[in-house]
Amino acid sequence: MLTRGGFIASAAAFAISPSAVPPISEAPRLRLGVLADLHVKGDAVLAKGRFRNSTEPFRKALRFFDRMQVDAVVCCGDLATSGLLPELERVGAAWDDVFPGNRRSDGGHVEKLFIYGDHDTGGYSWRESKGLMPDGELKRLTIPSVGPAAAWEKCFHEKWEPVMVKEVKGFRFVLAHHPVHSKESEWGNRIPGLEDVLSRMRRELSGERPLFYLQHRLLKNTVGGADAWGQDDGSARAALSALGNCIAFMGHGHLACTDERCVWQDEFTALEVPSLRYVCTLPGCENSTFIPGGKDSVETAKAAIAMSPFAERDGRQGLLVDVFDGRVVVRRLDFAYSDGERVAPDWEVPLAAEIREYRYAARTSSEVAPQFPKGASVAVRRVSAKTRAGTVVDALEVSFPPAHSTPSTPRANRYEVCAEAAGEKVVCMEVYSCKFHLAECFDGGAVKCVFPVTRLGRNPDEVKFTVRPIGAFGAKGKPIA
Repeated sequence: MLTRGGFIASAAAFAISPSAVPPISEAPRLRLGVLADLHVKGDAVLAKGRFRNSTEPFRKALRFFDRMQVDAVVCCGDLATSGLLPELERVGAAWDDVFPGNRRSDGGHVEKLFIYGDHDTGGYSWRESKGLMPDGELKRLTIPSVGPAAAWEKCFHEKWEPVMVKEVKGFRFVLAHHPVHSKESEWGNRIPGLEDVLSRMRRELSGERPLFYLQHRLLKNTVGGADAWGQDDGSARAALSALGNCIAFMGHGHLACTDERCVWQDEFTALEVPSLRYVCTLPGCENSTFIPGGKDSVETAKAAIAMSPFAERDGRQGLLVDVFDGRVVVRRLDFAYSDGERVAPDWEVPLAAEIREYRYAARTSSEVAPQFPKGASVAVRRVSAKTRAGTVVDALEVSFPPAHSTPSTPRANRYEVCAEAAGEKVVCMEVYSCKFHLAECFDGGAVKCVFPVTRLGRNPDEVKFTVRPIGAFGAKGKPIA
């Protein structure tokens, strides 16, 4: 178990926040525990006709939220892994164990603000679900076969509708459930009925008081920008654009909450909620989880990339969100190595349209570049590596220390590694630290980037490597070579 001091050792950690985060002295008007992508599993124990329990991370998070006396718990979909009723039942049972009768241990009411994700409404048809049980039994137990409303009411003891509006302490929440994949929903890329609800209730939902919106997939061209994996078709963003008081919570991307790009502002505010099961990364690095592009470009990239994708199973994270007049304070939490310790400094997000400190453009222009520690150096060695296409190749492994935060510079988001010959760049790659997703105190090992020799196009002995740390919005620090 780590201590709070281990997670944030000094005020230097606050260098990555757009503004200094003062101590919170007043009580929030609303406190939310926020989760996504629980992926409660349902590996069948066929001999007993039962399912092994995988709800402990969820229970740990709920117990923390109980201690923090939250007013509500948000979960942005993918409650289940294979979209089966027994999985959803275990989610409901975990909630009832920690919050019986929707009450905290101090007797206060806590509201359940959950939605379906694509695993809930379609996971039964995916490869990882096959073989759990005979196909007929598998199909019979799926949430779509049971009926989304019937399954929800059985497990959570409340009415279900595709798009719902709830109220907690005077704050409204629009819950947009991920639809069953169909032509009407463009195979899950849009939420039927959402635009009608927002249009019909615009007067009630508008105003200075924050409106909260929940959906599973990323709102198009918000968090992570145009290249982010798992975006919808853009219709939800268009419908929300008239609601400047909106704070949108989204899951699906599994992005680590250590990535400063997980909070976005423009017409409204959006937060990508990290997964409680595992984290992924945005595209663009050699060890990124996802490779953007069509089938041909993906296959070409797999043949050239000699680093495994980044999908860390010890990234179990969530958020604690405090709502004050004119701002929200977002605490980023770890549930793998602790019971809710901070993994990075809080975000204090102003909500006034004339401020919008967390606009990507503003943060790009003002970002302070990370820097390597004094004396940092680069090491290179010859290795055999395997491409993502499965081919073993001759390669050069470049390694260097991470760029940690200082009182004046932020922690590096990623690193640019360039091969140079005769004074010219031959090829440049970007790479994440393998512990980028965890609190900075974990990120002490060497960062590595692997270059297949064939990508150098010349004798490897003629090549020099330079490395620069990069901030979340592209600011580059001084190189080491």
